[in-house]
Amino acid sequence: MRLDRKHLLLFVAFSLVFAAVISLSGVRAVHAVLITNLEAPARARTDGIVQSMSVGLRDGSEDILATYLRGCLGAFGASYAAALDERGGVRAVESVSSRARASGTEFEDWRPAPGKAWSREASLDGRRTLELVMPAAGGALLLGFDLEDALRTERQVAVKIFLFSGTTAGLALVLLAWLMRELGRREEQLRQADKLSAVGRLAAGIAHEINNPLGSILGFAQAAAARLKAEDPLMPPLKAIEEEALRCRNLVRNLLTFSRTGRDEAAAFELAPAVEGTLSMIEAQARDRGVLIVREFEEGVRTLGERGQIQQVVMNLCTNAVDAMPEGGRLTIRSGSLNGGKVYFEVEDQGTGIPEDIRDRIFEPFFTTKDVGKGTGLGLSLVHEILLRHQGTVEASFPAAGGSRFRVTLAAAVPAAG
Repeated sequence: MRLDRKHLLLFVAFSLVFAAVISLSGVRAVHAVLITNLEAPARARTDGIVQSMSVGLRDGSEDILATYLRGCLGAFGASYAAALDERGGVRAVESVSSRARASGTEFEDWRPAPGKAWSREASLDGRRTLELVMPAAGGALLLGFDLEDALRTERQVAVKIFLFSGTTAGLALVLLAWLMRELGRREEQLRQADKLSAVGRLAAGIAHEINNPLGSILGFAQAAAARLKAEDPLMPPLKAIEEEALRCRNLVRNLLTFSRTGRDEAAAFELAPAVEGTLSMIEAQARDRGVLIVREFEEGVRTLGERGQIQQVVMNLCTNAVDAMPEGGRLTIRSGSLNGGKVYFEVEDQGTGIPEDIRDRIFEPFFTTKDVGKGTGLGLSLVHEILLRHQGTVEASFPAAGGSRFRVTLAAAVPAAG
């Protein structure tokens, strides 16, 4: 799974929705807690309030009732306190501000639960208010609490919850996308390993079955050619048999190399001379194709591994590069050192390149873009297998100007002491 723009937008949208849902739930919980905290002191003293209100309402003294209501303001932190008569009319009111229910007005539906304290949220002069009603004999006590501070706190909490949950969800989704991408990559590696293992077993069986008769064909052809003169008409067919037998023998060697599961003992060697020794074997073919070989070697670069196997990698990459330039061109081979204890060499051509739709298959066994009879499809898969044994890597890139570039990375070896 690639984390492209489409997925990123989906992640952002999901994160925002997730954050909004969590924030809404959090605000509701915070609101419930704040309302409970506002009501708690008064509800805890309901019995005492009911008895006091009963006395105050029966007494009929407005001064005593006003004094009692002012005491409620300080005792419970209310914005206003009002005494209601039996019909819900406001008999007396005390307030810490100008916002309060006026004396003589009616408090509608003030008995939704007769005999029990209850509360509701209302809007008074454009401000949100919590009103708590506690019925008593002869009327009820109404306490009003300003909710503006509480609502401001809720908004602050909502923003913090939104930011935190949105960020958390976004990071979690990005991590999930990365894990899915890694799992996909690992799965592809396992599939490639399964292919290589199956082809290796097949290759070993084929190679051992045809190696002996192939040796007999080559031996008889060389023996017959040795008894003939150069101008003999049978000489060209025998030479053709010998060349084809040698080509088949090289293929068998590749198959055997491909099927090997063990590793030879690694040794340190200098990379530039090893690459140069391989180039000498393809120079004639390159010259015939009009291909110019350009060397860009960094001296003193050493690696650790089996020299012959690495030369096989160079040979396969260079052969493919030459084949990709039937009209000639430049073949550039570079080598050098990298940070982190690594060295590299590159093979770059100016050839026809590789179509984009098949680039992810170029390391598969028996996959080839060459014409029938001109390629086995084992070259790059053999390169991949050898580098796996050496704990190295091969990466293909395709310059905008055309052609292909293959970079091989290997472990560096410590230079020998002088």
